[in-house]
Amino acid sequence: MTLAQGTFFGAETVFETTCLTLSIYQWNENMNIRYYRLRFYRDPMTGLPHIYNHNVVESEVEDVLRNPGEDRPARDGSRVAIGQTQNGRYLRVIYTPDPRPGSAFVITAYELTGQPLAAYKRRQRRRGRP
Repeated sequence: MTLAQGTFFGAETVFETTCLTLSIYQWNENMNIRYYRLRFYRDPMTGLPHIYNHNVVESEVEDVLRNPGEDRPARDGSRVAIGQTQNGRYLRVIYTPDPRPGSAFVITAYELTGQPLAAYKRRQRRRGRP
């Protein structure tokens, strides 16, 4: 990665008891900047992002949402994205797209293991993806 390529993370707290906002600025070698914003549900007991309860961090959620292997509708307007992080973990991310383009509210995320992981990998092979 050169100085002209990379990702910059900026975080701010909004709705103190409800969510954490992570602003992500990404640029490539042509200096085309892509901005998107993720908001995370905060656990009311701890005040921390709920994803921490599942040993998942914000950057892993961002990895999956940036390049999901699957992204499909779920209940009540939410969506389910499944994909692999840069560290090789497979995660399921439950989120709702915000009306603002490039923005989403992350409800939860957890590691995919066992039969659900095997089924995901099988679906990916059928689609010709490794």
